[in-house]
Amino acid sequence: MGCRIRSFDWSDTELGHFALWPAGLRAALQMMLSTRHPIFIFWGQQHLCFYNDAYSRSLGADKHPAILGMAGESAWPESWGVTGPQLNQVMGGGEATWHENQLVPIFRHGVLEDVYWTYSFGPLGDDSAAHGVGGVIVLCNETTAQVQAQSNLRAAEERWRQLFAQAPGFMCVLRGPQHHYEFTNPRYVRLLGDRALLGLTVAQALPEAAEQGFIELLDEVYRSGQAFNAFASRLVLRDSSGGEVPVYVDFVFQPIFEDGQVTGIFVQGSDVTERVRADSALADSEARWRALAENLPGGAVFVVDRDLRYQLAAGEALAKAGVAPGDIVGRTVQQVMSRENAPAMERYYTQALAGESFEAEQQSHGRYYLTRGAPLRDAQGGIYGVLAASYDITDRREVEQRLRSARAQLDGVLAAAEIGLWSWQPALNTVHHDLNLARLHDLPQQTTSSPQQHFERIHPDDRAHLRSALSSAMESGQLYVREYRVVDRAGGIRWLAGRGRLLRDEAGKPDQLSGLVIDISDLKKLEESLLASDRHKDQFLATLAHEMRHPLAPLLSAARVLGSDQVNAQQVAWCSDVITRQVQRMAVLLDDLLNLSGIKFGRMRLSMAPVGLQQVVDAAVETALPLLQSRQHSLQVELPQPPVHLQADAGRLAQVLTNLLTNAAKYTDPGGQIRLVARRSAQSEGASEIEVCVEDNGIGLNRNDCEHIFEMFSQVEAAPDAQRSGSGGLGIGLALVKGFVELHGGRVLARSEGLGQGSSFTVVLPALAPAPAVAPAALQAGASQVQPRRVLIADDNEDAAQSLALLLQMAGHTTRVVGDGLQAVAACAEFRPQVALLDIGMPGLDGYQVARRLRDDASNASLLLVALTGWGFDENREEAREAGFDLFLTKPTNPQTLLDLLDGPLKPSC
Repeated sequence: MGCRIRSFDWSDTELGHFALWPAGLRAALQMMLSTRHPIFIFWGQQHLCFYNDAYSRSLGADKHPAILGMAGESAWPESWGVTGPQLNQVMGGGEATWHENQLVPIFRHGVLEDVYWTYSFGPLGDDSAAHGVGGVIVLCNETTAQVQAQSNLRAAEERWRQLFAQAPGFMCVLRGPQHHYEFTNPRYVRLLGDRALLGLTVAQALPEAAEQGFIELLDEVYRSGQAFNAFASRLVLRDSSGGEVPVYVDFVFQPIFEDGQVTGIFVQGSDVTERVRADSALADSEARWRALAENLPGGAVFVVDRDLRYQLAAGEALAKAGVAPGDIVGRTVQQVMSRENAPAMERYYTQALAGESFEAEQQSHGRYYLTRGAPLRDAQGGIYGVLAASYDITDRREVEQRLRSARAQLDGVLAAAEIGLWSWQPALNTVHHDLNLARLHDLPQQTTSSPQQHFERIHPDDRAHLRSALSSAMESGQLYVREYRVVDRAGGIRWLAGRGRLLRDEAGKPDQLSGLVIDISDLKKLEESLLASDRHKDQFLATLAHEMRHPLAPLLSAARVLGSDQVNAQQVAWCSDVITRQVQRMAVLLDDLLNLSGIKFGRMRLSMAPVGLQQVVDAAVETALPLLQSRQHSLQVELPQPPVHLQADAGRLAQVLTNLLTNAAKYTDPGGQIRLVARRSAQSEGASEIEVCVEDNGIGLNRNDCEHIFEMFSQVEAAPDAQRSGSGGLGIGLALVKGFVELHGGRVLARSEGLGQGSSFTVVLPALAPAPAVAPAALQAGASQVQPRRVLIADDNEDAAQSLALLLQMAGHTTRVVGDGLQAVAACAEFRPQVALLDIGMPGLDGYQVARRLRDDASNASLLLVALTGWGFDENREEAREAGFDLFLTKPTNPQTLLDLLDGPLKPSC
């Protein structure tokens, strides 16, 4: 630095050439450059900078050698706020200053550093300068490392003090053989009741410790150099009032060694008073619940640790199962439980160890158990095991099973019977109900709802009535709603009826109204159907009465004419025609009624055989032609080629077409047009059907008539002249048509564009494959020659019997008439008839019984037995055959049929 100072150009500074420098400056510089102690000199008004080699090592490249000869404020801008006032104070004639470990920031190594110094500012005399001070000499030492070390030491000491203060246990340092308190942490002070401790011996600060042997323990540790540990040691302290305060502590007396000698004892420990008390309470509690577990009626208690190993097993259920607690405790769940139950129970116990309670059912040793488990937690909340209690629920399960079965049966019955259960609590304004009621009221499939939801489904016209019934039930205690309507979300109507009973609370206020609702929609439809059926029945009976009376009048007139003395042969012939025609009309009526009844009750049997459609149509047209002609209708018949053949009962099928033709004639104004058209229609798998359609341009049908026209006793509005002539009929013709067609495996359809636009009725039947036409059987004609027969007539209707006898006698036959079954058996033995005409419904013995008795007598083997009865069902015909009848005829029988029978060979097949 001496070389640098000599070579520096000082001409631009206030000093000028160094030859002109003041003696004081020269002397100071000589002293500065001759010492290795760091020295800095500020000179003159600009505080020009001088320093030696020792000082330069503190500057760094940022300032050395740049600040040599520089004004002080320019050289030290970062620290001038600290050193500038100190320098000015000395330059102003003040005394020297001393600064120890002063923070003087310096730019060095490219950054601003916090540097600590211990330095002094001393004046340098100069007589020519103001105040006699030409400059300031700075003697300094950098103490940054020392300051930082002291700071670190203080910080470390503070951290340790904080650690000791925050330690969860108590701590203290005892010094010397008398055990003086050198250090205590707050927990130690609090443990001893906030006593003054530092500087005192243990015997002075804690005299009760000496009485309890603790000072003797300290002396032994100090003497031997061996640490001492204790757990849950009892220490009885005295409070300020002299009362005893027992505490329990875990502690260690640790010797402190210096140069191989014990100089003190470090005491560290924890106050475990609460733990000891908790352990004691836990032991008492464990003893209590162990006793409870062992005496738990019908159950058992288990404790499982985190390894799923049983730590406790006790309870009555174990004894019932023949299992001792020793067979379980210490073993794992997998080792104890069956292969079927172990995996599930391990899952449940693991679930509890994760903090979740569980409930499970399992079967063991032929019994069912319900097990509930929960995690066991220590004082810190950690889970160390699972507590589980098992209850024997075998009996309960059996009861529940019976209840479930009964409930299922009840639900099934209620669902089948369309019954819903409900309970309304007015205070909560809530309705509880089963799913049946939710379905009946078209509510969401849930079991709770509000009254408002129910009323929204009630038909608006029924809401007031239902509200009134509920209001009345609040007073009377009984609810009865005969019927009301529910409108579902699709607009459908359901008819319901409801009943209920009110329960009151202890104060007599309405508490709960409960009851049931039953679906009466089918009953309502049945009621409406019955009402309609009654109307149809009344109409049918009125028509039947008319139809029955209608032939009686001409029959009565003909009888009176025949009884007159003035009757002539022409009048007798007229009477005969009238009687025959009216009786035939009544017979047709009765046959229709019997056929309809036979179809309805499944008694009708068909005589199926191949038949040509042409033959059936001809027979039907022949029968209906008189009515068609009388009403001046034109009939057009169109049949397909080649001819169609059917497997059918020709007579019944002809009756079907006859009814359709006569209906068309009745309900078409005179002069109308009627068509009978048949056509083949191809069906699947090569089969075919025949459609026979009867069309007219008559009064037509509305849509409702088309849907119901084939029902029993159904009638439509007849044409005015048909009404006047009484030809509307009984309303059973189309029902017969439907029945006969369905017996043939076919179907019948009605169609009309509306009233006044005519109608068409289409019969669809299975058709046989095309084949040659079936020729009708040739009638064997020939001259008839009367052969007199002996004929027994048995009938309780005397007029019928005598009139038939007169007819046969006029034909040349010999007759015997009896009125009951017993007389018939006796007459056969005496009269020896060739033919017996027996009524079925006779008194004494009926016709079946008479036939059996006669067949039991071998002498009657050649006797022709003919059932002549008003009962015409198939079962009557079958019973007659089994009784021994040869022939079955229904009343009224055409007299010519009987005459032809007697003229032909006897013993035809029944």
